[in-house]
Amino acid sequence: MSTISPVFGRIVVAAQIEQHVTEVLQNWFPTYIREIEAQNALPVGVIPPPANYTSRNSFDALAGELIPKCVVISPGLADTPLRDGSGWYRAQWQVGVGVATAQPTEEAAMMHTDIYGAAVRAIILQQVCSEDLISDVQFVNETYEDLPITNQVQLYRAAAVYFVVDVDNVVKRWGGPEEPDKDPYRYGQAQTVDVDVDLINQGMEALPDL
Repeated sequence: MSTISPVFGRIVVAAQIEQHVTEVLQNWFPTYIREIEAQNALPVGVIPPPANYTSRNSFDALAGELIPKCVVISPGLADTPLRDGSGWYRAQWQVGVGVATAQPTEEAAMMHTDIYGAAVRAIILQQVCSEDLISDVQFVNETYEDLPITNQVQLYRAAAVYFVVDVDNVVKRWGGPEEPDKDPYRYGQAQTVDVDVDLINQGMEALPDL
């Protein structure tokens, strides 16, 4: 379990955002895909949820790689961070989610990627906000492209969906330790402890001297 030092305050790492988005997608993909299948009168289970998750920096796939594959990337900030009166910064991160798959026909490949893109869009907008990390999310763009992977029997294609997520309390302007490498920085350490003990007579006989 992670802990946050009161000396440093919270320091958000971009990988936390990628990990959170990935976990949300893994948890919710089966539920949302089933709903989209139902809304489009498709047989249940015709669209499998992604089997492979990564944060590699491109929405592509390699021949022979386990697919459908979901890629979650946070390439950086979308705008200038804002600071409140107490010194805490609020920042907006760009987040892209890509799902790559392969199907024997162009029609099937398009149907699968269209559904993956719709599922990503709905999951992130409805499920990604959390009390301890992401406070809001904006839907920015959605694209679908063929992937340049040579295969005689399958067509590779990917859906990419882009968002901007708001993260509060990214880092604090004031605070931090006064000296480097001085341990502990967390809740302080008592140098001297005074203990007062009051004995209450409850009718017991006095103990003999030893």
